[in-house]
Amino acid sequence: ISFSGRAMVYDFETSDEMSVSSNVLTMEVKAAATASDNACLKSLKISPAQLTPEFNKTVYEYTTEVASDVSKLVIDALPEDEKATVKITGNDLLKEGENKIIVTVLAESGDVIEYTIKVMRAIAPEGETSEEPTIAPGKSQSLFEVVHLDGEVYAVYSGKYKLVTPGSDVAIPEGYVKGEAILSDISVTAYFPEENMDSDFYLIYAENEFGEQGFYLYDKIEKTLQRYAPENFKGSSHAADTEDKDSMQAKKYRANLTKAAVVIAILAALSASLCIALIRLYMKRKGSKEEDLD
Repeated sequence: ISFSGRAMVYDFETSDEMSVSSNVLTMEVKAAATASDNACLKSLKISPAQLTPEFNKTVYEYTTEVASDVSKLVIDALPEDEKATVKITGNDLLKEGENKIIVTVLAESGDVIEYTIKVMRAIAPEGETSEEPTIAPGKSQSLFEVVHLDGEVYAVYSGKYKLVTPGSDVAIPEGYVKGEAILSDISVTAYFPEENMDSDFYLIYAENEFGEQGFYLYDKIEKTLQRYAPENFKGSSHAADTEDKDSMQAKKYRANLTKAAVVIAILAALSASLCIALIRLYMKRKGSKEEDLD
């Protein structure tokens, strides 16, 4: 915090000016004590190669070798703490020779751990070249596929959608959590239903050919992609909630009927007992009067 000019400090009770001096101070802001500082990975797997040495969360450097036709690894990195975030750099396009892939894990508290994978890609024999998948301009396809194009990752399905990172002002839809998915052997950021991480449906965030960004719903069984509109998915949950509410009300109504039946039965028994007692009392008094008359 800095002030321009002369800083004035006044006594709260007397409003008298107090003597002050200036100094340069360093302030360190720490995360709340409740924030997790776990930035370790739970597992780290790659394909189509193997890590050397075998993964251990306390080992931070690994090596591997791939053939000349492999331009990208499929990396599956899962953090121990679900609140930690994982970022992978250096895996977009592997060159021949040595490459370095860095898996960065950011803990909730801000602590960071980096796992480094040194990848040695074999040199292609003379006459062979490795090419990235391309899409002809303006061409679309009905089969879902994720490809690399001009250094970016695209989802292709009746159009071309560039996978992008949501801005800080974009809220993840309620009920979804961030994770990683493998599509067409490419690791992408996805958003899974919180209560069913193995769901056949999850979200990706992408930009369409008109520059419009938003969430899209992917069906991994049918391999289809459609724009995600939360209001289109509220009907079924609302209907389920309504059914549950009606079921609860029906159960409550039946319980009340049972209670009422028990109360009525008890009152009926008491009424019958009272009537019998009154009849006996009447008969007894009537008998006493007849004896007196005799």
